[in-house]
Amino acid sequence: MTTMGAAARGVDRTAIPPRVRVRLLTSALWTVVVLGPLIGTAALLRPPVALPPEAPPAPPAGVTGLAELAVIAHLGTAGRTVDPWLEPAARAFAVAAIDRSVPTELLEADVTARRARPDHVATLGVARAGPDRWGVTVGVADNGVVLTYQVTIAMSPTGPLVEMRPTRVSRPAPDSHPQSLLPPLQPPDEQDPAHQSAGGFARAYLSGAGELDRYVATDAQVEPLLHPVQEVNVQRIAASPYGPTQAIALVEARTIGTDGRIEVMHLPLLMDRSGTHFEVRSVLPAVPLEAPPGTG
Repeated sequence: MTTMGAAARGVDRTAIPPRVRVRLLTSALWTVVVLGPLIGTAALLRPPVALPPEAPPAPPAGVTGLAELAVIAHLGTAGRTVDPWLEPAARAFAVAAIDRSVPTELLEADVTARRARPDHVATLGVARAGPDRWGVTVGVADNGVVLTYQVTIAMSPTGPLVEMRPTRVSRPAPDSHPQSLLPPLQPPDEQDPAHQSAGGFARAYLSGAGELDRYVATDAQVEPLLHPVQEVNVQRIAASPYGPTQAIALVEARTIGTDGRIEVMHLPLLMDRSGTHFEVRSVLPAVPLEAPPGTG
């Protein structure tokens, strides 16, 4: 900064004697010398900032789908015409045999009672097994039992390849489920107004028999089912207060569809409550595990 610039800002350097300027600079240097180690020590003693863990890389497109196709082909019945939809899996096996030197006899289909259909198969988990390799856990629904298979998928310049045949594996132990706010399910209590409203709503909602407005709050938007069932039998109900003016309920219902299919369903509900009067506010995506905000 020039003297003219300093003067323009109201500062006249010539007004400060040279000795004073030297003393000020010396004091500033000593301050830096004394405080420098202290600042450095404080920085070392400060706890390190915990960085969020990096998310594992997602598998490339096609890895999980090819694993499911591999399981379908693995469960295909030998000696029968394979559905053309399964041909991509068969071609992948052939390429894997060339690229990975898998013996041809290992690529033959197992002799099983029936084929797994695409709607019976779903990916349950994916784990990275190394560079460009993935272990995919696939579940197969078989007469109400879920069988789990592991398939190794390797990436190549031309896309994912099945590295080896699927193998049966055990399912991982499930984590303990968080505790719900609801008490245990119990048979409907006809003297409990919450049970009466929740059970009546479930019957009207699932069967489409009408009277849905009787159980729904006037300003709530609950649409009836497009394809209701033929018969509804409410088996058990659990209900609990949820904040000062609401309640939650879980209805277990046994239903019979128009095609004769029998199902057991769990219907979670949010209800408005005023004294002993309950009205359904909405069908919940899940039973809440915590009290509503502001209620502690």
